[in-house]
Order: sequence, then structure tokens, then C-alpha cells
Amino acid sequence: MPSFLKNIAEKFSQFHEALTPGRKMALWCTFAVVVVAIGGMFFWASKSTYVTLMTNLSGEDSTAIIRYLRDKKIPFIVDESGKAISVPPEKVYDLRLELSSQGLAQTGVVGYEVFDKQSFGATSTVQRINEQRALEGELIRTINHIKGVERSRVHLAIPQKSAFLEEEKRPTASVILDIAPGFSPTEDQIKGIQGLVASAVKGLDKNSVTIVSNQGKQLSQNHDDPAAAFTAMTMDYQRKFEQKLETKIASLLNTVVGEGKVMAKVNADLDFSRVNEQQVIFDGENATPRAVSRDTDQMQGTRPLAVGQAGAKAQTPGPDNLAASQQDNTVRNNTQRSREIVNYEVPKTTRSVDKPVATL
Repeated sequence: MPSFLKNIAEKFSQFHEALTPGRKMALWCTFAVVVVAIGGMFFWASKSTYVTLMTNLSGEDSTAIIRYLRDKKIPFIVDESGKAISVPPEKVYDLRLELSSQGLAQTGVVGYEVFDKQSFGATSTVQRINEQRALEGELIRTINHIKGVERSRVHLAIPQKSAFLEEEKRPTASVILDIAPGFSPTEDQIKGIQGLVASAVKGLDKNSVTIVSNQGKQLSQNHDDPAAAFTAMTMDYQRKFEQKLETKIASLLNTVVGEGKVMAKVNADLDFSRVNEQQVIFDGENATPRAVSRDTDQMQGTRPLAVGQAGAKAQTPGPDNLAASQQDNTVRNNTQRSREIVNYEVPKTTRSVDKPVATL
């Protein structure tokens, strides 16, 4: 051993012997940490990094790509979900081109490229099936670009044309959506997908497009039916109302019992009856005359008054009968009647009250 190394070893031995047991332990622990850190740096530096080749792969596509990489003896890493594959960075771009040329980068969907290798001996039935298959594939690719949709499947039921109009059937379609975790499609998105599919198929009505989630829940509704549309609206409103209350309850109790220890469930019984009340209120105290009508009737007249004695004696001339005939035997009548009619303007208030919908 060289002399300088021997001197260093002797000095370190003397230094080590002079330390207390606690300091000796701290020294060796520090030395071990430094060695591990240096070893880790060399390990990560020597290890080749991987970059993502493809993500959101289906099970079939992932299996096909893994088989292709193994045949080519290319190292790869598959994530825990099996939906993403990573390869060395120097191979990622070449592999993407190769997989695309091999038809492995289309997530199992075939579009109008099905006609690129069309044989001349194809029958009309094969031609019709390929056309429908290509249309389904193109719709799938378009729907997969919608936010929140990871994958989708489209099935078209297009009946053959009939020579009789009475026997002609309308086409229908069904769409299944694989929704991203934590995402809930809005009603406008569902309507948009219905309109997208209906516009791509001749004679297809948007209400004939059924959309379901990957959990089997129907997402589409018949919006042309007022009753069905109202039912869908009430159910959606009730669900959002319950979720809002659940969130408020959980946030309130989390501050008391701790985060993540509360699970709130709300079942709201809402009344969606629509009530319209019409109220008419009259204010008699503030009534004002609007029109006054006055009529006055006056009558004057006379009538004879019977005088003298009754019987035959009254017809016998004599002083009594003469005096009676010389008197004024008439009665005068004077009648006067007045009438007044007053029409009042009574203030009136008409009020239309719509009671709120969806009350507890």
C-alpha cells in the first residue's frame, strides 16, 4: 500500500477511535446514504427512458400491438390499465408510422379505406355491407373526438329498399359511449350525437338514434314527445338537485368529522305541478264617479168629483140641487218624480301568479 494511503488510513482510524458511539453511528449512516444516492444516480442514468407510443387502446388493439412489438423484438412497457404502451424514444415515430400502415393505429375501426382493396367480383350484398361498415367506422372516429368520449361503437340498421311504399321501413341506429371517468355528457352533447348520426344516414330520424353508456344507461330521449321531454327534464333536474344537496352536506360535515369520512345521499320528493292563479282585486274605497244621469218627471191634471145626493131626489129640481151644481166639482192632481243614476269607476287590479315548479 502506498505510504500516503497508509497515512490516510491511520489518521481515519485515529479519528474514528476518538468518536463517541453515537457519532460513529451517524458517520456510517451518512456514508451509507451517500453511497446509495450515488448508486441510484448511476442506475437511473444507465437505464433507458421510455415514451408513450399510444394511449386509450382497447383490449384488442393493445394485444395486437404487443404481439407486433414482440415479433419485432422491440422493448416496450405497458401501464397497469393496459391502455397505454411506451417504447424507447428513438423508435416511437417509426413505430407509429409502421402501426398506421399495418392498420393497427385505428383502434380497430375501419372507415372508407375498406374500399381501397375492393375486388371486382364483389356482389351487391357485399358492397352494401362494406358501405354500411365504412359509414359506421367514420361515425365512430368522429364521435371519439367529442370531449369526454374515450371510445364508441355505432350500429346502423338500414333496411333494404322496397318497391312498395307501405312496406318500407325507417332506418334506426344505436350508439354506445365509453365515457371518461368523472365525466358526465350534457344533454346538448347527446342531442348533438343524435343529430350527427341522423344527418349521416338518409331517412334516419334523430329520435330513432338510441344512445347508451358503457354501463347500459340510456342517455338519449325522444325530445319530440312533450311528455317524454318533460319527464326527462324533471328527472335531470331532480338528479342535479340531489347532487347539489349531497355536495353541500358533505362539505359541511367534512369540516367536523374530517375529509373523506362522510357519504351523503339525498332522495328529494319534488312537486313539478304547474299552477297558474288569476286574481282580480277591486278597491271600493277609492271609487270615483264616472257618469251621472238625472231624470225629472212632472204630471198635472184634473178629474171631476161626484157631488149631490144619490137617488131620485138628486134629479128633482130644488134649491139643494141647484147649489150643488154651481160648485166647482173638479180635483187637480200635481205629480213630480226625480231620479239620479251615478256610475262609479272602481279601481281593479288583475294579477297572474305562477307558482314555482319543483317544490319540495
